[in-house]
Amino acid sequence: MAGQRTRHLNLEKQLPEGLLVTSSWLIRHRYSRQLLSHYVRTGWLRQPTRGVYQRPRGSLSWQQIVISLQTVLKEPLVVGGRTALEIQGYAHYLRQSMKEVYLYGPEPPPNWLESLPVKVSFIYRNSRKLFPAEANQKSFTNLIKGVKAQPSRGADGFLVQPWGSGIGASCCRRPSGRSLSCSMSCRRERALNTRTN
Repeated sequence: MAGQRTRHLNLEKQLPEGLLVTSSWLIRHRYSRQLLSHYVRTGWLRQPTRGVYQRPRGSLSWQQIVISLQTVLKEPLVVGGRTALEIQGYAHYLRQSMKEVYLYGPEPPPNWLESLPVKVSFIYRNSRKLFPAEANQKSFTNLIKGVKAQPSRGADGFLVQPWGSGIGASCCRRPSGRSLSCSMSCRRERALNTRTN
């Protein structure tokens, strides 16, 4: 009984509440199938679909699923496309709820993703079409020709990419100093610069 209690405490440390793991992940971390079925019977784990387990915490959301894929299961998937724009507030129309979540990555997500009890559908797009295979995921400087600098930390602690600096100054101003119509990011950069100056 003491060994089972120790395993349960380890599970609490390894798996945050609400996040998903697969049975193969649990077996790799030395949880037997008998122990998993015991945890499901006693309510320590919930099984939203076959082969997938979750420590109970409210209803399952698409955000919990994506965080589980990225952090616990180490799937190289990111939220992108229309979903990323809507999250940042750049949607053309305001939506009451999210219906589709676009996931980008080099490999498709697991098949069990579609059988989870959530009210969104996951749409996969291959990121290799957007970024060449030789692109480094840690630094996108090699995607921009002529830029050799590495990212640095700004005064506010945020990461400053070398390809993000100076864009607003060149595309938002005419030589006379009058503003041109420009993109949202340039307007936001100008607003930040005027607030800090």
